[in-house]
Amino acid sequence: MIQYLLNTVSNVLLFLSAALLIDGFGISKLTDDKRCIFAAAVTAVMSGGTFLLYKFDLNPLPFFTYPLTFAAAFLISFKKLNIAQLYILIMMEFSATLLSSCAAVIVFRSGLMTYETADIIAQIFIRTAFLIASAVLRRKQLAGYVYSVCKNIPKHIFVLVLLALALMDSLSICNNYPGDNVLKQGIITVLVALLTVTQMVMIFSLLINVAAKNYFNDLNHLLEKQVSAQISHYEKMEKLNNDMRTFRHDYVNHLGSILALIDGGCTEDAKEYIEKLTNSARSSSTEFHTGNRLADAILADKSYSCKDFADIEFDGCISDKIDNADMCIILANALDNAVEACRKCTGRSVIRINASLRQGYWIMTMKNPTSVSADYEGIPQTSKEDTLNHGLGLHSIERTVKKYDGTMKVKNENMVFELSMALKI
Repeated sequence: MIQYLLNTVSNVLLFLSAALLIDGFGISKLTDDKRCIFAAAVTAVMSGGTFLLYKFDLNPLPFFTYPLTFAAAFLISFKKLNIAQLYILIMMEFSATLLSSCAAVIVFRSGLMTYETADIIAQIFIRTAFLIASAVLRRKQLAGYVYSVCKNIPKHIFVLVLLALALMDSLSICNNYPGDNVLKQGIITVLVALLTVTQMVMIFSLLINVAAKNYFNDLNHLLEKQVSAQISHYEKMEKLNNDMRTFRHDYVNHLGSILALIDGGCTEDAKEYIEKLTNSARSSSTEFHTGNRLADAILADKSYSCKDFADIEFDGCISDKIDNADMCIILANALDNAVEACRKCTGRSVIRINASLRQGYWIMTMKNPTSVSADYEGIPQTSKEDTLNHGLGLHSIERTVKKYDGTMKVKNENMVFELSMALKI
C-alpha cells in the first residue's frame, strides 16, 4: 500500500513539473488551475490502476496505461497534445529515473534499505526538485529564454540526447539488477556500444553545427561589410550629385562674377576665381570606374577613409566574374592593410593599384609605402605589438585566391610593400 501511494505521488510530481515547464517554455499554456488540479487527480487515479495491473501480473497492459496517463493529463490541462510536450515529459522521466537509480544503488549498498524502497524515495525527492526548478523558471520567466535558445539547436541533436539518456537509463537499471550472468553482461556490452556510438554522433554533429555557424557568421559579417561599402559609396555619389546640382544652379552667378572681373580688368582675380571653382569640383570627385560596381564602392569608401594622409590610384579593370564576397575579401582586406601602413608613414602616401585581364587570368598588383625597413618575402607574422605589417587579412586573401586556382605573392623591398595575385577566371 505504501509503495502504491509513493508511486502515485511520484507520477503526480512528474506531471506537475512537466506541465509547469511546458507552460513556462510557451509551448502550450495552462488554461486554468482547476483543470490542472483535475488533471493531477486523473494522473493519481490512472497511476493507481497501472500499479494494480503490475500487482496482478498483467504485464503487457502497464506499458500502454502508463503513457496514456500523462497523455490524458496533458489533454485535460492544455486541451491539446503535441510532440514537444511528450519530448519534455520523456526527458524528465529518463533524467529522474537515471538519477534515482544512481542514488538508490548508493543507499542500497550502504544497507539502509532495500533497493526498491530507496529507488522510489529517490524518485520522489528528484521529481520534487524538478517541480521546484520548473516553478522557479516559470515564475522568473527564465524558461522562455531557455526555450528560445534551444530552438536554435538542430532537431536531430534533441533526438540523440533523448536516445543517449534512454541508453544511460537502461544501462543503470541493468547494472543495478541483482545477479551476474552472461545475458546481463551481454546486454550491458550492447548498451555501452550503442551509447558510445550515440555520443560520438552527437559530438560530431555539434562540431559540424558550430563550424557551420561560424562560417555563416563570417559570411554575414562579410556581406554586412560589403553592403556598408556600397551604401557609403552611394551616399558619397548622392552628395556629389547634390553639389553638382547646386553648382549648376549657381553657375550663371559664377559666370556673371567672372565676366565682371574681366570687364573691370581684374584678370588675376578672375583666374583665381576659376581655379577655386575647378579645385572644388576636383576635390569632391572620388569616383572609380573599374568595371566592377562593388570594387568601385570599396575603392571609393577606402579613398574617403584615408583622404587626409593618402591617395588611391587605380589603373586597369576588375573582372565582374569574381564573386562579390570574394572580391570584398580580396580588395577590402588589401586596402585596409595598405591604409594602415600609410597611416604610419610620414608625409602623404600613394596606394597604387594595377589590374588587368591576361589569357584567362585576372592579375592585380597593389603597392604602398611602409614604415617597415626590413626586406622580406611571404606573409609576415603579426603580433599585438605590431599589427601593421600586412599580416591581418592576408591569409584570408590567400585562401580566396586559391579558390580560383590562383597564386599570390607578398614582398617588402626598399620600404615599399607589394601584393600581387593572379586569379583564373
